[in-house]
Amino acid sequence: MERQLSSYQINLFRYEGKPFESGVTLAVYKPKNEVPEDKLFLVGQATKAVQDNAGEGAVAFQYGTTVYCLSKMPSNLKDSIPVADSYSKEINIWYRNQDHVAHPSNQSDRELLRRLVAKAISNQHIQNKWFVEQYKMVYHWSFRLSEQLSHGKFEVYHGFVFRPYIYEDGTCAVLLDPKFKFVLKETLRDYIASLEQQGKTREEIEYILRGEQVIDHCPVIDCMHRNNPESDCRLKGSGKRRLLTGLDFTRKPTASGHGDLLQYHRNVVCKNNGKIADMMQDSAPIAMIQFPNTPRPYDYPLERLRREVRMHDLDKIGRIKVMEYMRPSMVSRWNMTKSFIQYVDNVPLANLTLRISRDFSQAGERGFPWENFEMLPDVPLAFAKGKEDTDPMRGLEENGPFDLNDERITNVEFTIYCFSRRVTLEQIEEFYNDLTNGFQGRPLFKGFHSLFNVRAPKFDKSMVKYKIELPPPPQKAGSKKFALVIVPAISFKKAKEYMPLKQLFVKNGIPSQFVLSQNIAPDLTPSKYVGILKNLALEIYAKIGGTAWALSRPTGDGKCFIGVDSITRKKVTYFSVQVFNGRGVWICGWTRSVPAEQYGKSLQDTLTNAIRIFAKTQGAIKEVVAHKEGNVWSSETDAIKSATAHHKTRVVSIIKTGIMRVYDKSKQDNITNRGLFVELDKNEALLVTSGPPHPIQGSQKALTVRVASGLDGTTLKDICNDVFLLSTSYGGYILAATSKPVTTYYANKATSISAQNGLEVSDDLWRSTWFI
Repeated sequence: MERQLSSYQINLFRYEGKPFESGVTLAVYKPKNEVPEDKLFLVGQATKAVQDNAGEGAVAFQYGTTVYCLSKMPSNLKDSIPVADSYSKEINIWYRNQDHVAHPSNQSDRELLRRLVAKAISNQHIQNKWFVEQYKMVYHWSFRLSEQLSHGKFEVYHGFVFRPYIYEDGTCAVLLDPKFKFVLKETLRDYIASLEQQGKTREEIEYILRGEQVIDHCPVIDCMHRNNPESDCRLKGSGKRRLLTGLDFTRKPTASGHGDLLQYHRNVVCKNNGKIADMMQDSAPIAMIQFPNTPRPYDYPLERLRREVRMHDLDKIGRIKVMEYMRPSMVSRWNMTKSFIQYVDNVPLANLTLRISRDFSQAGERGFPWENFEMLPDVPLAFAKGKEDTDPMRGLEENGPFDLNDERITNVEFTIYCFSRRVTLEQIEEFYNDLTNGFQGRPLFKGFHSLFNVRAPKFDKSMVKYKIELPPPPQKAGSKKFALVIVPAISFKKAKEYMPLKQLFVKNGIPSQFVLSQNIAPDLTPSKYVGILKNLALEIYAKIGGTAWALSRPTGDGKCFIGVDSITRKKVTYFSVQVFNGRGVWICGWTRSVPAEQYGKSLQDTLTNAIRIFAKTQGAIKEVVAHKEGNVWSSETDAIKSATAHHKTRVVSIIKTGIMRVYDKSKQDNITNRGLFVELDKNEALLVTSGPPHPIQGSQKALTVRVASGLDGTTLKDICNDVFLLSTSYGGYILAATSKPVTTYYANKATSISAQNGLEVSDDLWRSTWFI
């Protein structure tokens, strides 16, 4: 591995010396009574009370229901902190326990120290009139409202995301990356009124907004409580993301399921003489907002909610302005990051001050984890006839699919469903022929039949259906029925027919592909039309169990890769398990929904079955590697270990937030070639999976790869090499700004579609990637 100082800079900033080398003594407060899940806000109140009592320079933070505090004068701290519940008027008391010495050599103590530094930075920012919010579990976002960047349609909050890192030797560093948030000024009631003016029905409006993420935001723009970071207003700052599960047009705010919302906002919520209630209309509908792990949604007034900014909602000038800050070039992002360094410097921490020792960290610095870095070798993709190519579509067009000579589906019987009044039978026939037989314009598309050597029937008007019904059984042995569904979009990429039809098909084990009617319109440019045809062909082939390409060299003999993902909604957990071999070839997969308390057992049973099928079809298993996007919960680790108890097993968390970045300062555009691996800690690394030789738009993102279990017997580099190679076998033919490994891409896609639409997926689809 290379050891020289490189041109690769990481947005990680080191503090002087080793501030935690000898450990830190923390006062510990624990509640007298157990804090129920619906009362966890009391822990925050207890933390604030400890902070207020501890004096200047002190830092109090929470971990679970325990409150920790670092103070200049520990002897002056109170022995008990009473906290009153403003709703029930009950009082819980946090008693001071024996002090705890947090030492960086201990992994759990490093987490305490990380939270300590994060809270110290947050305290400093709040005192300097910056807002601070938690972001993506382990990050914080510091921001201000920017008058200079504000636009007629939206407010702009500018700032940066930060996360401290604590190392075993007591070294401390902080991650820093610019983040801008754009919030529409238009309330949800205003937006609904505009949709009604466009002639949308209540049913259509409800469908357009159902399942959308909205912003819970104070409608009183100039409120001094809302604009003060130190106020106790629950609606201060830029607003919180909420999940809108529906609209109820039969009820109004004074007749909600939670009582009179107008009086509640006038007397309880608003700190500014009830101005929120003055702005609320007592008319239908009411918005229904779902919180995680709650059995039913909460009623919300429309005036408190706003939509997130979408590019298609903005005019050209608005899009340019938003893109300039949300997806800046790497050079612009580096300059913005440098300008924010001053805000994480000179951080007071009781009797200690954390001072930044240098600018961006550099891969290759001796004595630090990021000393270890390497450019991982790319592996070409394999196609039919043993041919290889680095370009997926070119290799496919010239050689045919990887599984051309394997036992596979060679005949697809299409049934076409059309629910768009604007699409004629002639347009459907032309589109079907272009998809199956090819498009002869420029650019050229060979067609589904020529690409994959899979037969499709000649178009006949009897293939087209205009009502919901299941297709007939296949007429030929070895054939596969496939539903091609043309639907109109009632809003951007949203079709009201999608959910009932997708549920019908997945429940009955029939693979399907939905096509928006505007994507077969004659006014599309040839290049855009051909791009749509290429993606449709790849997705259809994957859904019938085909393998367009694979890695030309396996990541290792006997390796079984499993993508796992889960989402819990209304105490129901939707999860997916997707299985691949060492060449990135999809083997099988299941997507299920179970009561949340049964998730661990159901996951274990599904994994056990997956391992059995893999061993039967692929041979002996030498190693099982489970990938999950985001944090891996302990229940998931336990289920994976139990299901793979007879095999060497690794559990790897793959995080794609794009907050950790690498800049190549030897290049004018600062963009790093894909394949760069940089070690961040013993079990964590940075991995660049996009970029040259493939073009990308906007800011380049990197994956953070964290080993949750099973690092023994291998290296972090080898684990990242597997992730890197699997990122090239994703089914699309163009890499994105962040290219995830196919394991987490498939599992996340299946889970998201299932949870968002409440789908009940038939186990008959275990050999179909129905979700692509």
